[in-house]
Amino acid sequence: MRILHLLDSTCGWEQRLAVTQMLDRFDAKIIECIVASIDPHHTKNLLPHLEIADVSRKLGLSAMAAPAIRSLNESHSFDMVHAWGISAAVAARAALEESAPLVISVFDPGLSSAELRMLLTIQASGRCNYACAAEHVRRRMVEQGIEFESCAVIRPGVDFKTIREAKDRNLREKLGIASDAFVAIAPDRPSDRGGHCSAIWAVAMYAHLDYNVRLIVPGESSAVADLRRLASSGEHPNTVMLTGSKYRFEELLTIADVLIYGGLADVSTTAIAWAMAANVTVISPATYSVTELLSNDLNGMLFKGDESWTRRGRQICSRLDNARSAAKIREVARGQAYEVFSVRRCVDQHRQLYENILSGSQPSDNISDPATVSA
Repeated sequence: MRILHLLDSTCGWEQRLAVTQMLDRFDAKIIECIVASIDPHHTKNLLPHLEIADVSRKLGLSAMAAPAIRSLNESHSFDMVHAWGISAAVAARAALEESAPLVISVFDPGLSSAELRMLLTIQASGRCNYACAAEHVRRRMVEQGIEFESCAVIRPGVDFKTIREAKDRNLREKLGIASDAFVAIAPDRPSDRGGHCSAIWAVAMYAHLDYNVRLIVPGESSAVADLRRLASSGEHPNTVMLTGSKYRFEELLTIADVLIYGGLADVSTTAIAWAMAANVTVISPATYSVTELLSNDLNGMLFKGDESWTRRGRQICSRLDNARSAAKIREVARGQAYEVFSVRRCVDQHRQLYENILSGSQPSDNISDPATVSA
């Protein structure tokens, strides 16, 4: 079996981890993988140690990468293309025959109307199946017209070895954070939907109460400039650390005590999976996507979020003290992470997905969802 993994500039740490987990664990004699990108400069920064085939799009148009993808396919005779971004999926569908199978991975349930239109167009143009990172992702897609039968839920894999190794790297010291500081982290990437403003507001108020607290905001996006202005306007501007792409999210997470989800929109929950495994307490409004994994005071700290982002910041602030002593919550969450987010299970389920599609079976055949807490 020969698979082309196709990436684009929307791919981030979730896609990086998923692709590398499969490349590391697939038996190359059974599944041969080649990685290519329609935005190779971005992908080479994301995956610097991998060989990335250049199938650049032209004039910023995804479909204009089709000739290069078609040429690559003629050279390697791929059995399937696995697109890790919607732009990559558009390019792949434009390059392939209608009967050629295409898999698209979707992590975030908050797809824009433009993204959904692209997915529906792809669906109408040829064989297409979806690897959904959560049940809520599949539900949202089906509500918008994606065929239920074309979707399989494959939870992300969390590498406990990566977590253990990151804990030994003295990142707190490298970042100038005191060993006794209370450290919060927001999800990567910074965004309005992710509620990063509320997280900054919460930590600013907590610092005002004379607590030794820091907030790490990793990743790069168009929202960073506004977040930096908000952080600098506080009484203790050094409380917030915007680390950009210097450090990887899964490494920064290991020095945190709390992961703050500050938004009311449904967003990707891969960061929650890693937080559960890393013994980090999750504080979040009880949105649909979050409650698929967490229950209040069982394996996370949830609340009914206020519509106002500043009042929601106060709600988060009021829970930070309790998060310090939430050892039982962290213990339960970590145990569930072992069961639900196994890397081996994730890799095996992707292999099963490929086999199902190539054999003409339903994509979800023999792929069970291991989640133990559901909406």
